[in-house]
Amino acid sequence: GWAAVPQVAARLAPSVVTILTPGGNGSGVVYTPDGLVITNEHVVRGLDTVQVGFADGQRVAGVVRAVDPVTDLALV
Repeated sequence: GWAAVPQVAARLAPSVVTILTPGGNGSGVVYTPDGLVITNEHVVRGLDTVQVGFADGQRVAGVVRAVDPVTDLALV
């Protein structure tokens, strides 16, 4: 039930990232152990690289690997 939501959120928080771009910020989720991130296409539109911010404050460079404007999904 809803009582489990805080535990689930705490467990998943490290996988949620911030996508930082010159035009603003968006969110994403780390999808694979090697660091592939799923985000929205409109967040990375027109960009080749972005900054990826983690819950612990770390920031790393991310390369936009694929975009699909129809589904509004992107891989970084």
